[in-house]
Amino acid sequence: MTLESPAPGAHIKGGYYNRVMGVKVHKTKVEKPASRKMYHKLAKLVGLAKKKQPHSDAQEYILRIPRDGAVYMEYDIATLEFAALRVPHTVLYPVPEVVMYDITADNALGHGYMLQDRMPGRSLEEVWSTLNNAQKKSAARGVCQAVVNMHSITNPCAGIISRRNALVNLVSGGQVEPMPIPSRLIRHHALVPWSNTDYTTSEPTDEFLLSLCKRQRKYKQAHSDFVFTTIWARFEKMINKLQELEFFDDNDRFHFYHGDFYPRNLLVEVIDESSVQLTGILDWDSAAFVPKFMSTRAPFFLWADDDAFEEEESDVLITTPDNPEKLEYKRIFEEIAGEDFVRASYTPEYILARRMYYILTRGVNRGQESR
Repeated sequence: MTLESPAPGAHIKGGYYNRVMGVKVHKTKVEKPASRKMYHKLAKLVGLAKKKQPHSDAQEYILRIPRDGAVYMEYDIATLEFAALRVPHTVLYPVPEVVMYDITADNALGHGYMLQDRMPGRSLEEVWSTLNNAQKKSAARGVCQAVVNMHSITNPCAGIISRRNALVNLVSGGQVEPMPIPSRLIRHHALVPWSNTDYTTSEPTDEFLLSLCKRQRKYKQAHSDFVFTTIWARFEKMINKLQELEFFDDNDRFHFYHGDFYPRNLLVEVIDESSVQLTGILDWDSAAFVPKFMSTRAPFFLWADDDAFEEEESDVLITTPDNPEKLEYKRIFEEIAGEDFVRASYTPEYILARRMYYILTRGVNRGQESR
């Protein structure tokens, strides 16, 4: 199939990086590129072949159009390939499969795009309020197991999955590149083209964090009137202190981390009155290999109050929920994650380190330095 014109479809709530639309194709077949055919051969070879879906006259897809150009699309595709090949070793749900894409504007859309298979299920955010307590506990088990399973995938190097990986490299672990600075979250990043020329090399956690400080300061000096010298010096002092107090282990590996693991990106299907199955995880755009303290972040949205800010975890983790049902969901996490994982999740120093990490990777804007 070639995408000759925008197909009629239903608009779906998009993310920060992409506009998203549902597309339904009737009685036709999408011809997958040679790279996708090779992927399926490799997946079958290593025992990860995807189960065929029941035949239908209408095939549903998801069309993703980058909001700020397609500069990162090849990285997104490499990340999805990696997740599809590595994550299913330990979990039973799929990630979106890329059917076809074009990083250029030389097409009927006049823009880079990615077409993915549409996975079954509805977002956990959408259905959570309709579930009974037994179903919520079932969903909580699936969510917590997913967090633990992704944490189990490690790499000696920190960074994002390289777009230069061949599929055979992804099967064996894959090469990673340095975290992008400026962050993709910075809307004007297209004015400062970012690309890596080297793969990441192995380094201890403290050296990796200190290098992020150095790179952020250098970027601000080159592209902003507000360098925030004080905040980077404070972070360097904080990193060195955490290292001195042995919160970082020089032998720690870096762990695979989704980066946007919230109910809006988790697809589920209700099986019966007591069972809910996790059918897919969406939006892997922020996935990377990160320090251990980041990948042990708890899915605290399971027991947080409805108005809790999704990135402010300290109060939620330290306090015990008054609601007995929410307390059950927290206990489910603690049971599945295990003592070491939970300790890293709840330790105040690691909670603070996670807050610091967001700024080290996303940068700091005017007005944030005094917070």
